Amino acid sequence: KEGLPAYLWKSDGDHGFEISEVEDAPFERGTKIILRLKPDHVDFSRQDQIKKVAERYSGFVAHPLFLNLERLNGVAALWTREPREVEETEYKMFWEKLSGGSSPYRYKLHYAAEAPMPLRAILYLPFTNPEQFGSGSSTGGLALYSRRVLVKNDCRELLPNYLRFVRGVVDVEDLPLNVSREGHQDPALMSKLKSLLTRRVLKLLSEEAKNRPDDYQKWHKDFHVYIKEGLHTDKDNADSLLSLCRWDSSFGETVSLDSYLEKMKQGQELIYYFLSPTPSAAAHSPYMEPFLKNGIPVLYLSINVEEMLFRQLGEYRKHKFVNIENSEAELPDNLKNEKEETKTVSEKIPVDEVSLFCSWAKTELQPVVSTVIVSKRLTDSPAIVVSPLSSGMRQMMAFLEQGQNGADSAKNLTLEINSGHSLILALNKLRKLDQRKACFNLRQLLDSSLMAAGIPFDTRLFLSRVHTYILNDLERSTSVEPKALTGEITND
Repeated sequence: KEGLPAYLWKSDGDHGFEISEVEDAPFERGTKIILRLKPDHVDFSRQDQIKKVAERYSGFVAHPLFLNLERLNGVAALWTREPREVEETEYKMFWEKLSGGSSPYRYKLHYAAEAPMPLRAILYLPFTNPEQFGSGSSTGGLALYSRRVLVKNDCRELLPNYLRFVRGVVDVEDLPLNVSREGHQDPALMSKLKSLLTRRVLKLLSEEAKNRPDDYQKWHKDFHVYIKEGLHTDKDNADSLLSLCRWDSSFGETVSLDSYLEKMKQGQELIYYFLSPTPSAAAHSPYMEPFLKNGIPVLYLSINVEEMLFRQLGEYRKHKFVNIENSEAELPDNLKNEKEETKTVSEKIPVDEVSLFCSWAKTELQPVVSTVIVSKRLTDSPAIVVSPLSSGMRQMMAFLEQGQNGADSAKNLTLEINSGHSLILALNKLRKLDQRKACFNLRQLLDSSLMAAGIPFDTRLFLSRVHTYILNDLERSTSVEPKALTGEITND
């Protein structure tokens, strides 16, 4: 305007800048920017390159941008509108633009806040795990805008790594930027923003888990690893993350820890869990016998990270986590059914022979077994092994010791025997008649117990003994004169 001075700002990009007053401005009002490019950067003056940069960084600004009379920023910034004004089809189209595909999203969050700074955001949680097929770490994340101008396309600082599957945009009204506008200047402010967005995403998941549990369970099946990863790294949100976790269980339902507490037997103080590849495998494990017979709920874990998590947490609402493989998992009398307490076995190893049997078994099975005791928990299985290392720890060791035989995990074990099981009774009798055959069968029993526990052992020897059994049975069968088909066929 007339009477107001005009100024020239000038910089070569290397040594600061200069400002000087212009006596005769070439235009009446506004700002004119002249860029002179170095010869090796002439590509930035091409029309297609200018269009590409403008659409990427300023595609959502409110003021119109033109290039040779062509408008470049006609797309509306969806996040600046009120949620009630946005149609579902618009959310879907925006998601497809962000994700680069047409697959649906599971959840969305259209969010606005005034503290710690004015911001608006649209966040999407995908329908399927982007890493489930081994495609590596997710990319895309959240785009950071300031007043509709793109600052950083994949801004990892906005959410913790375990929420890397979240897509969307976050627009901060007043964000201190560096000179290049490709980064922010206030780490403390970004930390507050990260905390705010993290809590809001977890709140969304908590609401969905409560209001639409079936849908949440489907989502959790694909994304539970992310949530449990967060429990290891995000102590500030541990309670929220733990409430979002779900586990298979011995009562046929997928439950939260709070649901487990509701199903605990009266007088039960511990939270019992078991690491197993599948719920079916867990249900048929000898370790589960006392829990199934007495109606004690058990959580089924499927990956060693989950056990590490329970070991790290120690307890939940003052209830200690206990792996049922451990000796500590022996049920107290008040949790046993009355019929189980009064049940007696018709025949057991004589009391005066128990110590002899245990001593003999320990001697024969060293160094794999260092202790042999009579089990107080087994009813149907002949024996189990108890290791100083949990199954999760063994899995971790096996991963770290790839290429080794894992022999160290098969040492100093405790063998628990069921003194009333017919197999143990027969083995005790054979011990007194034929030590060689008894040792042969004892080692086969140990290997079977190691297999049930998932502990590495020499399968070559195990299979050799199995083949011996088969051969002996075949030889006995073929040495007997065949009987008429109408008669009784025996295995004698």
